[in-house]
Amino acid sequence: MIKEININRFRCFQKSKFSGFKAVNLIGGKNNCGKTALLESLYLNLSPRRSTIMVLKRFRRESLKFAKDMPERTWNNLFFNLDNDKTSNMVSYDSNGDIYNNIELLCDESTDQSDEIFKEDEQPDDDLADLFSEKNFTRSTLNINLIKDKKKRLLTSLIAHSQGITSKDSDLPDEKKVNYIPASLRLSSDALAREYDKADLRGNAQKILNTLKLIDKSISEIKTFNIGEPSIYLKKAEGEYLPIYLYGEAISKTMDFILRIVNNPNSVLLADEIENGIHHSNQYDLWRNIFELSASFNIQIFATTHSYEMIQSFVQAGLSKDVFKESACYLEMTKSIKSGEIVGIERNLENLKYEIDQKMGFRGE
Repeated sequence: MIKEININRFRCFQKSKFSGFKAVNLIGGKNNCGKTALLESLYLNLSPRRSTIMVLKRFRRESLKFAKDMPERTWNNLFFNLDNDKTSNMVSYDSNGDIYNNIELLCDESTDQSDEIFKEDEQPDDDLADLFSEKNFTRSTLNINLIKDKKKRLLTSLIAHSQGITSKDSDLPDEKKVNYIPASLRLSSDALAREYDKADLRGNAQKILNTLKLIDKSISEIKTFNIGEPSIYLKKAEGEYLPIYLYGEAISKTMDFILRIVNNPNSVLLADEIENGIHHSNQYDLWRNIFELSASFNIQIFATTHSYEMIQSFVQAGLSKDVFKESACYLEMTKSIKSGEIVGIERNLENLKYEIDQKMGFRGE
């Protein structure tokens, strides 16, 4: 379990430390206080790979065309104040206080690394062959390094150039199991159906149905059908099977969230803006269910929210059982008055409940 992460020069963080994490973590704060960037730093720390960088760029809607037109600025957004002349790193610690992962991002503008990668292209197409034959062209290299026992090991390199992004994996470690659910993107109908079939095969279909019934009590059955394309269909009592997308955002989002839990035991789940689409009247029961599933499948959860009701429901659910209380952490992100750095304040649930009852500020106000 991740208990702490120190982030230096990544995104909006110049030098920040976040600690006190538990099994189920809810992160609040004002807009643009770094909640999403914190999830991204955890994602990259646990999965330091080319695919992670590309996923983050896609979630941020950073166009590949921009990388082709201005390769020298492709990686700027990953660095504090867009300054990629200095390294960025994120160090996570486990429950024993030992380093879990120490990952460094470094932009290397020298041509040695990219020349080596291009040289290994056995049969480049004509355009690439012409491009690679030129000694000088605009390129920018992002290296992802693992630091362990004071030694630096190159894991992967990504080179942006006028044809796109080329990469080379050097020495990737075993992949840490981590899933990231962004605020605006969901699994496709086909992907949801595949994931549900996996869960059903492993005997977890009833857990998923029970969770969906927290959102809509009338749902009685779940099935997958391959009609047009594979999709999940839901049935209400004495009703017909209808595709899941007709049930609205809350059902689809909850299905996505729960499938990531039951199909990925012993892992980390990151969810941005978890409140989206979930009515406040369902949030308390949903949090209780999340606490139960987190313990059953050994999932550490990090979720962000802007919602007063979602935080209130989280606190109420966390205080409803001692075992939930011990596994719950609410982290308020704000800027330090003294240093101006982004900090995370771990909030005691009893104190937080009092502040909620008294309508005091607890979201960075």
